[in-house]
Amino acid sequence: MNKTILLLYVFNNHRSIVERLASEMCNHGITIDIFCIKDCSASKRSTTRWPILFTLLSCLPFKKTSIITSLLSKIAVNRINELVGKYSYVDFHSLYPIFYKAMDYCNHKGIKYDITLWGSDFLRASNEKKLTIKRYFTNAHLIKSSKGVLNAVSNEYDSLFDDKLFYADFGNAVFDTLDSLNEEDYTYICDHLFPSAKGKIVVSCGYNASPAQNHLLMIDEIKKLPEDIKAKSLFVFLLSYGGTKEYIHKLEEELNKDNVSYQFLTNTISGNKLATLRKLSDITVNFQETDSFSFSLQEHLYCQNILILASWLSYQEIDNAGIFYIHTNPDSLCNTLCEVINNLSFYKSKCIANKDLIYDLISWHRMSSLWLESYGK
Repeated sequence: MNKTILLLYVFNNHRSIVERLASEMCNHGITIDIFCIKDCSASKRSTTRWPILFTLLSCLPFKKTSIITSLLSKIAVNRINELVGKYSYVDFHSLYPIFYKAMDYCNHKGIKYDITLWGSDFLRASNEKKLTIKRYFTNAHLIKSSKGVLNAVSNEYDSLFDDKLFYADFGNAVFDTLDSLNEEDYTYICDHLFPSAKGKIVVSCGYNASPAQNHLLMIDEIKKLPEDIKAKSLFVFLLSYGGTKEYIHKLEEELNKDNVSYQFLTNTISGNKLATLRKLSDITVNFQETDSFSFSLQEHLYCQNILILASWLSYQEIDNAGIFYIHTNPDSLCNTLCEVINNLSFYKSKCIANKDLIYDLISWHRMSSLWLESYGK
């Protein structure tokens, strides 16, 4: 199958994921040219040169008036359309307004396009935005995402687009990193990055700095824990993206009001450092408002950590796979943590099978065949 596809995405922190997808597809004769809108960077194969101009315009030290903003927006739209026009197949990753004009252009020029939803781009969309999105779903060739997000799309539009829904999730490359992490590197990173974790039960709380993670709700419950539980626990908050300094300071203030051992990770960590955090954790708590089965949760499950989820979060994939986790109400988190920490070995034993189950469910070995099928349709 020889085919070249343009893949457009928004945020640079998604680069490693889309590059892995491109690599997997290349093994099957499909070439994917990737282009990041946020930082105007292209894959090596791209022949476009206009991103340099647009980046310079965006960074000039003048006040961005409505006229300037409008001008830059028009330049961006025109150049994105110019790029899109060179391809017969485009895959838009994440559904953001910056792509709307390009989708209209595809429809006008008869260029086939898919929409790949990443989760929050649809799950947190307003009702008004979902009406707009409906137009682009109508003209799309396929709508791809995880099963949970696809179910939400089906329910939102009363099955109108069910014939276009295609399950194609991303494999998790951190599984490979975890498998290759040797004991020497793991011990070194623990000693230097997580010295406070020695001899402690490590509880990971959320996976970014967005207020939608409901950190304050978690902290309120953590402060209610008995002193003996607090004394033997370390609460780790990964806050490297998605929030503001003011919000992080607020979290720090709340934790400092009580005798809680905690660690904030505000710098981006990846590779062996991220793998070490997953492996080091005993328990992870996810109270995010919406979640499309994030990589973070997959990695914690792969490490056989005890996953505690807010009662409103539902993951059909892991339920069907028989993966063990715990649901709890927001005001019951304190009691749930006490139960788990006081019976840690018992709950750890219930998570042993999770590693193989999550690998079978979400590894690149499985997912690449689904993406290959989608691009062959």
